[in-house]
Amino acid sequence: MRPNMQSTTVIYARGEMADRIRSFNWSGTFLGPIEAWPAPLLATVNLVLDSGFPMFIWWGREEKIQFYNDAYRHILGSPENSKHPLALGQRGEECWKEVWPVINPLIERVLQTGDAVFLEDQLIPIYRNGRLEDVYWTFSYNPIREKNGTPEGILAVCTETTKAKQLLQENEQQLQRVMDHMAEGVGITDREGRIIYSNPMAHQILDTASERFPERKSNSAEWYNTHLDGRPMADEEHPTMVAMATGKPVFNYEFAIERPGTSRMYLTMNAAPITDTNGNITGSVGMFIDITERKQTEEALKSAKEALEQQKRLYEAITSGTPDLMYVFDLNYKFSYANKALLDMWGKTWESAVGKGLRENGYEEWHAQMHEREIDQVVATKQALRGEVSFPHANLGKRVYDYILAPVLDENSEVVAVAGTTRDITEIKNAEAAIMESEERFRMMAEGADVMIAVGDEAGRAIYFNQAWSKLTGITGDELLKFGWVDLMHPDDKERVLAIFSAALKEQKSWEWEFRMPDAKGEYRWLLSRGLPRLRSDGSFAGYISSTIDIHDLKENEQRKNDFISMVSHELKTPLTSTISYVQVAQRKVVAAGDTLTAGMLQRAVRQLGKMTTLINGFLNVSRLEAGKIHIDKKKVDLAVLVKEVEESIVPEASFHHIIFAPVEETWVNIDKDKIEQVINNLISNATKYSPPGTTINIACVTREEHAFFSLKDEGMGIRPEDQEKLFSRFYRVAGNEKAIPGFGIGLYICKEIIERHEGKIGVESDEGKGSTFWFTLPVCQNSK
Repeated sequence: MRPNMQSTTVIYARGEMADRIRSFNWSGTFLGPIEAWPAPLLATVNLVLDSGFPMFIWWGREEKIQFYNDAYRHILGSPENSKHPLALGQRGEECWKEVWPVINPLIERVLQTGDAVFLEDQLIPIYRNGRLEDVYWTFSYNPIREKNGTPEGILAVCTETTKAKQLLQENEQQLQRVMDHMAEGVGITDREGRIIYSNPMAHQILDTASERFPERKSNSAEWYNTHLDGRPMADEEHPTMVAMATGKPVFNYEFAIERPGTSRMYLTMNAAPITDTNGNITGSVGMFIDITERKQTEEALKSAKEALEQQKRLYEAITSGTPDLMYVFDLNYKFSYANKALLDMWGKTWESAVGKGLRENGYEEWHAQMHEREIDQVVATKQALRGEVSFPHANLGKRVYDYILAPVLDENSEVVAVAGTTRDITEIKNAEAAIMESEERFRMMAEGADVMIAVGDEAGRAIYFNQAWSKLTGITGDELLKFGWVDLMHPDDKERVLAIFSAALKEQKSWEWEFRMPDAKGEYRWLLSRGLPRLRSDGSFAGYISSTIDIHDLKENEQRKNDFISMVSHELKTPLTSTISYVQVAQRKVVAAGDTLTAGMLQRAVRQLGKMTTLINGFLNVSRLEAGKIHIDKKKVDLAVLVKEVEESIVPEASFHHIIFAPVEETWVNIDKDKIEQVINNLISNATKYSPPGTTINIACVTREEHAFFSLKDEGMGIRPEDQEKLFSRFYRVAGNEKAIPGFGIGLYICKEIIERHEGKIGVESDEGKGSTFWFTLPVCQNSK
């Protein structure tokens, strides 16, 4: 039926339902034609049709004829199995047979009393989409009154909350699953302290059957809870009871369990009150872990740590097998050790060089005097120093070197020698100088250089490749400019390199990467590429200039070196293990014989052999890291607990620095606890070595944008801007005259690898001469409890 002109003038809205109401044969109902409808009904129908919110009308105290708007028809189900459009003009009892016994009493109440009805998240199943569905609603039934005030109809304003209700239920179930699989013991109590939930790890830690937990309270005597000093723990002193009494969380509370006939167990617990929506405390939750082993080993770790560091420095100082120049001076300025790289540079043998002084090994007078002054400074201050110098190589001519001189200390912390490490940085210096040349000179140099050089614009597009690229790849520069160099890259390297480049381009910072690319013969070769930002005269970013060198032979040498270190470390472990066993047997015998002096000496020997075993294991870890075989065993850990453990082990030893740990809130992360603790200890160790005695080191850990942010700020010598981006590179050490320590330059490199394997980031912020702030981030767990 077409709408007549009168129905069009009284139904003003547009849309499907407006058209259907105008065209519906209302004469077949008790209402009659639209133009005869009561004014309250017409006004309400127009209101409903103009609304974008789902609305529904029942009209007539007996018939309850139905109207609804476009927003409501989607609630009625899919087009194939929908009550729409039959519901329009239909009697309510006929349309909603499945729920009429539920909703009709509500409708009648409104019609009889004139009072509106409002309900939230009410379960009212309806038949739609071909089946009866459980549907949750938030709705109100409001009276539509005639002129005399009598309710003649119902305006239903509703929204479906089924998805929100289901999501809440799913979240509750997910939380239950998370707690059931947590690595920490979890217990939840009611307001009286009765245990209403305990996870499997709680049963495992406490070695108690799960069915026994509901029989007890968290502070029941059957737990045999005691303070660390042995005093019995009163009921009100238990962390869960304290949390409920104070309304505040309790962090890292340590106590013991002393059951008759068993050894003492140590626990650390975090507890927090549970509140309802009105803020009333309804119970508490406690999370705990077994720290018995940590308590037993804390003292041993404290005494061994400094000795281990000293042994490591000595071992690294005398290790050869590296392209760096490594040597040791005695206190008379004579060489007591020189590695093969240094002997090759001199063009001498061990016999002709070791035991000789600087001048006897060809150093000019100014050069010899400079190093003698530096050796005196290292001996006097017991601090490392760093410098840069140029002198001739026997075969390569004049070269530029970066060097570090560091003290070698005996058991009494007296300097017995000075170790040195020198690295050839000539190529880096030459590349830096080349970047400063004019465009014309740059191109002339680039085309004649063996180094592969490329230039990119500010959008990251390549705009120049020198002939060395074409010589290596067999592809013309024009083809490479079409971004063909990316397509040539080894598939296993492409994603990593593009990610590094995109991040660097976004921040307009320098970059460095190693990758494989086929040569003209189609054989993949390892290349090392470094890029530096180009700046216009006004200081704006113009793109990158990059230098790329063939490091294929070096990579193979590194692999051989790693294989050698791994092999030697494995070979050393067997005799060391046997030696430890022999010494321990001898120790037991002399103890039985009452020879306390010899027993003490053997005990010190066992400790030293243990330190050597740990050192060898460290070399194996480096080898595994280089080979990509280092194992990350991730578990859910509270960073607040981990940082507290580090604080308890570090602060007692920090006799020369003020180390301040800021409070850390409960922060759950999925990590390899030992590896992250290794990173933190490495950063603290570096800070204490590079900072003057008496200065302060501040340590903090906070949560920022779903990441835990750990930072360590020292008051040391600081790091130059040009060194900061390279600081975490393998074998890199900062150049300059600042004080430093010896080593291979792998500590921060290993830290970076560990953090990145945890999907985190690591970096440094520093002002030269004013100290540094080292930081790293870790993703936090979405469901921490």
